[in-house]
Amino acid sequence: MSERFLSYTTTIGTAAVIGALAMVYFSMKWRKELHKNKRLAHSILTAVVFGLFSIYASIAAYTYEGCMINCRTLAPLYAGLVCGPIAGIGAGLIGGIFRCFYGGGATAIPCAIACVVAGVIGCVLHKILLRNDRYTLPVGVLASLLAELFHMGITAAFGYAEVVKIVFMPITLSNLLGMAFCLYMYKCINRKAEK
Repeated sequence: MSERFLSYTTTIGTAAVIGALAMVYFSMKWRKELHKNKRLAHSILTAVVFGLFSIYASIAAYTYEGCMINCRTLAPLYAGLVCGPIAGIGAGLIGGIFRCFYGGGATAIPCAIACVVAGVIGCVLHKILLRNDRYTLPVGVLASLLAELFHMGITAAFGYAEVVKIVFMPITLSNLLGMAFCLYMYKCINRKAEK
């Protein structure tokens, strides 16, 4: 099995794990009660949980030709889309700060910035497009694409265009598929709760 192929399967697998863990989190009864009665506490908790998911994505990264291939931005983007600014930006800060100190490498700063910006993109779309629980797959996938285009753009702007050529496809694909899976599961949970 080629390393290139493994860079795809490993990162998509990590995104699937994050999606499954997110589904468990959003299915918990006590979490729903917290969301209903203590919105701020719920947002902070979600920021921490999804920040940890982002850290997990960094640790589970597949190294290919010296580059870390991961789906780090998925968690803060998803948190922002579903739960708003505190959750999205908080998760992005946790994941971004961790990336600054983990793995080293010259791309640490642009990757950390991209993680925070992913949370911001999620928050903006949460406010503008996703009111009344309209967490549609096309909007989520578009948000993921925007986040990754920013991620690759800022990495190239820092002078690492060669890195972008290596990581663009596996990182973007894993984030797009991960977001589609996360939002599909979220909609399923909401439908079940309404019955």
